[in-house]
Order: sequence, then C-alpha cells, then structure tokens
Amino acid sequence: MTGGALTANRATLHRGSPGAPPHLHTSAAESFFVLDGVLDVLVGEEIRTLRRGDLLVVPAGTLHAFAPAAGESADVLVLFTPGIVRFDYYRLLERVYRGEADPAEIGASGERYDNLYVDSPVWRARG
Repeated sequence: MTGGALTANRATLHRGSPGAPPHLHTSAAESFFVLDGVLDVLVGEEIRTLRRGDLLVVPAGTLHAFAPAAGESADVLVLFTPGIVRFDYYRLLERVYRGEADPAEIGASGERYDNLYVDSPVWRARG
C-alpha cells in the first residue's frame, strides 16, 4: 500500500493495439517504463518512441497518448503520482471492449478518474 502516493499497473499492448487516445490528467503525473517492446508516446505535440529500459515522465496537465509502435508490441509499467484510484476505470474499459457497456461511459467518467480526453491532430496523423 502506498497511502495514495502512487498507483502502478502493468499494460501489455499487443501488436495493432490502439493504446490510449490523447488525454491528460489534471492532478497526477503519469510515467511509462518500457519492460519490453517499443512504445510510441505523444507528449504535447511531439511523438517519442520508447524502447526496453526507457522511462518517460509526463507531468500533470500535459496532453499525452500511447500505443505500441507500428508492427510492435509493448509491455509497460505505468505509474501515477500521486495515486489515482483507477481499477474501476480499467474494468469499464474491459466492459466496453466486450460490448457490455456503452463507449460514451468512458468519456462521462473523465472527472471521476482524472482522465480528460482531448483531440490531437498529431496523434491522428500517426495513423
């Protein structure tokens, strides 16, 4: 237990996964540590490519998105500081993926999970 100081989860993103669309967190920094594979991360208006062993910290309030690089997969440790209670958010994503929940619920949950979605022409152009 971290007493709210940190939330950690492991994300296994398979080849072709859309990852997470452009969003920001108002109160937490999000860090990505690549355990294996190759990960593209949008930070503001720049896309950075991370490889095994790379660490990137995205400050609170910064637009970002992430997905495996084209033709790659990525195994990533994701950290939020301070911690954000997100387990119900991940359960919601799974229910949407299985067709058991409306995708609109994701956008509607933005404030609850400090996950605010924003459009990014740079990320859209990535393909």
